[in-house]
Formats: sequence, C-alpha cells, structure tokens
Amino acid sequence: MKDDKKNKSSLENLSGNYAADDLNEELERLARTFQQELDKAKQDAELNEKLGDIVQGLPDEETLEEADLCAACGERRRDKSVSPDYEYCSVCREAMRHYPLSIPALLLTVVLAVVAVVSAIDFCGYIDGYENVRLARKAEKENRPESAVEYYDMAIAIFESDDVSAKRLYLDSADDLMFAMPRGRSTMEDVCRRLQKAVDTIEAKIPLYARYNDVNEEAGAMAATLDLVEQTMNDEAFADYDGKDEETYKQIIAKLDAIGEQTVTVDALDGSTVTRPADLSVLYLMEYIFAYSTDHLDDTLRYLEKTEEAAPERLSLYAYEMGLVLVQNGDANRAKKYAEKLYAANKDSVYGPCLYATIYRMTGKPDEAHKWVDIAIDEMPDDVDLKRQKAMIYLSEDKPQEAYELLGGLMNDSSFAGYAQFYMTYIVAAHELGKTDNQAAAEEKLQTLETAYTDRMNDYLAGKLTAVQMFTKGTGDVE
Repeated sequence: MKDDKKNKSSLENLSGNYAADDLNEELERLARTFQQELDKAKQDAELNEKLGDIVQGLPDEETLEEADLCAACGERRRDKSVSPDYEYCSVCREAMRHYPLSIPALLLTVVLAVVAVVSAIDFCGYIDGYENVRLARKAEKENRPESAVEYYDMAIAIFESDDVSAKRLYLDSADDLMFAMPRGRSTMEDVCRRLQKAVDTIEAKIPLYARYNDVNEEAGAMAATLDLVEQTMNDEAFADYDGKDEETYKQIIAKLDAIGEQTVTVDALDGSTVTRPADLSVLYLMEYIFAYSTDHLDDTLRYLEKTEEAAPERLSLYAYEMGLVLVQNGDANRAKKYAEKLYAANKDSVYGPCLYATIYRMTGKPDEAHKWVDIAIDEMPDDVDLKRQKAMIYLSEDKPQEAYELLGGLMNDSSFAGYAQFYMTYIVAAHELGKTDNQAAAEEKLQTLETAYTDRMNDYLAGKLTAVQMFTKGTGDVE
C-alpha cells in the first residue's frame, strides 16, 4: 500500500493535499506575478526603443589624429584655446598647474641644484687659484714666460694645499721655464723636477706624454753637459792657468771640444735612465764664455754662431751675447735683429732692453738708449743691471754727475753685494767728479770680493781711456 501511494502523480498529490479554496488562491497569485513581469518587460522594451532613438540621433564618435592628441596623456584633444600650438589637453593643463613637475623630474631638479651649489662652493674655494691660472695664460700670450711661471706656482700652491692635483700646471710651467731659461743650471733641474711631479712612471710610457719625455731628457742632458764642462775646467792640470798662456788655452779648448763626442746619462720620466749625446748648445756657449773671459775675442763670434746653429730656438742662450759681440765688432744692424728677437720672445727679460740700450749707446744715440732702459725699468724697477745700464749711458754722454747720483744711492744696498761691475761703474763716475773718498769706499768693496781691476779699468785710471770711450768703444763696458 505504501508503494502505491508513492506512485501517485504530483497533480494527484497536490489535489489531495490542498483544499479547493487554497488552490484558487494560489492560481490568482501566480496570475498576478505573471502580469507584473509582463508589464515590466513591456516597460523595458519601451525604454530600449527610446534609447535607440536617442543614440541614433547622436553623431558618430570622432577619431582623432595623432597630431591632435595631448602630448601628456595621448588620449584627449589638445586644448587649442590656449594657443594654436599648445600641446596639452585641458585636463592635463590643469594638472600641470597644480603639479608642474613629476616626482622623478622634481628629484632630478633637487639633485642638480645640490650639485650646482656644491660646485659653486668648490669654485669659490679655489677662485684665487683659477685667477692665477688665468693670469699665467695671459702672461704667456703677452710673451712673458717668467711671469707665467710665477702665476702658475701661486696656483699650484693653492690647489696642492687642498690635495688637488696640479699636473697640467706643472707641465705648462716646465715649458715656459725651458724656453726662458732664466737661471741656468737651476732652471734645467727645475724643469726636470716639474715634469717628474706631473708625469708618473706609467704615464711616461703613453704616447700622449712623449713630448714631455723629450723635454725632460733635453733639460737633463743640458745639466749633465754642464757637469762635464766643469770637470774639464777644474782639472788639476789647468789649476795654474792665468788666462794668458796660449798653449794652455788651446789644450782646454781641445778638451772641451772632445765633450761634443761624449754621451751623458739622464733620468727618464718612466724611472729608467737613458743615454743621450752631450748638449752641443750648452757646450758651445761655455766655450764662448771661456774665450770671452780670456780675451780671445776672435773665437767668441764663432762659438756663438755654433750655439745658435745647434739650437736656434734657445734664444736665451745666445741672442744677448751675439748682439753684444756684433755691436762690438761694428755690426750694429745685425745686432739689432737679435735684440728684436729677444725682446719679442721674452718681455720679462732685461736682456732685450739692455741689448737695445747698448747698441744705441755705442752708436751715439743716447736718447734711444735711455728710452729702452726706461721701458725695462718701468717693468723691473728694482733690477740693478738696468740702473747700471742707465748710468753707463750718462757716462757715454759725459754726464758723470747723473751717473754718480743714480748709483750712489745704491752703494750700500746689500742686494748688490758681489756685483763687481756695478762698483767699477760707480768708481768711474766718482773718479770723473774727483770724489776720491767715495771711490776708495767702492774699491774696498772690490777688495772684499777679492776682485781686481780689469785691464780696461786700469787703462781708464791711467788716463789711457776716457770715460766716454770706456762706454762707447771696444767692449763698451768696464770689462
């Protein structure tokens, strides 16, 4: 019986479980629900129809060309109301007004500002050093190599006080010194020292520094050649030579000539040693000095010409002496050419103006001579040789009073101690004026120097030579 009950249809179960009233009520509820859903569907259909009409009435969406897109967002149209060439849309424009920089850009700006401030502080700390470098470069353009070296040295001191490398300044100052050669041997050694501070042993092997290797070796060879000359001149075999014995003179010259066939050892920048030929320009210059000091005037011009031939670029070695010898031999026009070269190449040197002054003094043009000496005195007011040069011009004009007054105020200046030619020139002025006491005081200074009168001074004091002739004829000097 139980199984039969389970097999009844759902409708039969429904009919059996609900009363007739309940069934009618349920059917009515279902009908109402159906009607509500039907009304809702009709409303949705009407809405969709209206939306369709609205959409159909709208224009199609515009496709923008890339040139019209905002440069920032790349989506919206550029706001050309700002200007025809404005690159951004109104939305991005407003954003940029509030946030003009992106965060990365803002950070970069801050970093750059910090770097700029630090750089400015660093520059201010070395401003004196940079100014000295500027002045050094300016001096080089004005052909003042010795002034350039002074400025370079001041700049080097400033930079090195804060452990800043001054390699470039050492190199440039070495070039200037090599050209000017103001202090002979000490300058040669100074050139090598500067180059060795600027170029280390590894850098010395790089082609970039090849030129400085050559300069270092040239300066070293010059100094080493001077050593060979000194060894020859100090040979005990010549200890008794008085400068007059012709045979001994020839022997010494032969010994010096032999140095030209020798080699010298020089310290290279890479830490090694190199062998170079003896420097002929230095050798011939030393032979000129030896010939001049022993009154072998016929040899002087020959050795100076050989010096120039060996190194024509080294004007500081031979130009002044060449001019002197030429004017003493009566070739004033050729002498002026060396004065022109010397003065044009090195405005710092007294030798150019002094050579000009000597040429004009010995050719009877004292006004021109004074002009050149005054040019140099304006630049180097404390230079003693310039004062002596001016005194010699006065004496060549037969104006001993002016010469005496000029030199007299310098007699007790300790910076002139040891300058025998200065004292002898003063003695001529004092002797011309009959000031025997002053003459005697100057003679005492010569005795302190263990310096005897030259042959020309003895001739003058003996009356064989006038003061005017002393400074216009022959050597044109007290020597």
